Amino acid sequence: MAIGTTPSESGREFRINWNGDGHFSGVINAYAGKIGGWNITENTLYSDNRNVILNSLAGSIAANKGKLGGWRLDSTKLTSDYTTSILLDPF
Repeated sequence: MAIGTTPSESGREFRINWNGDGHFSGVINAYAGKIGGWNITENTLYSDNRNVILNSLAGSIAANKGKLGGWRLDSTKLTSDYTTSILLDPF
């Protein structure tokens, strides 16, 4: 059993199932708030621990560690399986 609306001609719908699962389609505009460990400001989306920061004004993605396109990132170097490490200058 679901509570909510069914798809309309516009294709939008909103449902909450008896187990708490939800589904919606459409557009969400948020200028402040929080969704599951991610914080929202007018121009920034960032994780609670600030390990990942997306900033639309600066046009930047900041991360303290992680992996992107085969590169591993930590605070001082980029490492790839195919090349040697690249040291990063933090300033």
